[in-house]
Amino acid sequence: MLCYSALFDGSRESLERIREISRVMPLELRIPSERLVEMSLAEVVDPLLDEGLSALAVKPVGNVRELLNEEFERLLIMADELGARYVVLPVRSEWLSQLVDVMSDFFRLGATYAKYIALEPSREVLAKAVDAMYEYLGGVFKLSIAPSPASTTEELVALTLTHLGQVVAVKLANFTPEGGAVRLSSSEGVINPFRVVKELLEHGYDSYFVIDYESFGLELPPRLVKYDYELLSQYLYSLIEKLK
Repeated sequence: MLCYSALFDGSRESLERIREISRVMPLELRIPSERLVEMSLAEVVDPLLDEGLSALAVKPVGNVRELLNEEFERLLIMADELGARYVVLPVRSEWLSQLVDVMSDFFRLGATYAKYIALEPSREVLAKAVDAMYEYLGGVFKLSIAPSPASTTEELVALTLTHLGQVVAVKLANFTPEGGAVRLSSSEGVINPFRVVKELLEHGYDSYFVIDYESFGLELPPRLVKYDYELLSQYLYSLIEKLK
């Protein structure tokens, strides 16, 4: 129910970091879109498989426009080889219309590979992305809800509850009033991730929470990542026991 979002850019350094973190927690693997276009599938996947690594989800990052075509199938193949349940697809205003044009193809591909495609829209396109998603029945398209530096605890909870049946992942991050990323437990943060988790569980949320530090520029040593994961994992377990 809890995982960590980590970047794999093909480098030995990122591979070693992922290997160490994955010993303790499941991963959402974030991979730069340009790498996915430039490198062969084997060049991306084989180093991970050679280390015995798997992933809960795969997410392209950066400008994903070049993947909104036949290249998208490579993501689903990668997810399949890594044992991932879903592919996370960022949605921005710059490529929303392009995505809408290919959603029928993506729906077919998602069904073929038995993978969820979790749209992760920015706030300004959330409503349009949800409308486009609801045109397709069958459970392929889902939602991933992510905060921004302008988010609040209340907003993150409300957005998730509004679309509760379609959400497969809620990203957990925290920010100072100035917008800088901080740890989940930081007293400087304006979001209370523990309250987010508590309120969503109390309302029946039963999918994934993703610790999302690195997307916002916060790269902690693996030992601190493990500490935060274990702290939140224990909190989750205690809440689940109380709600039984």
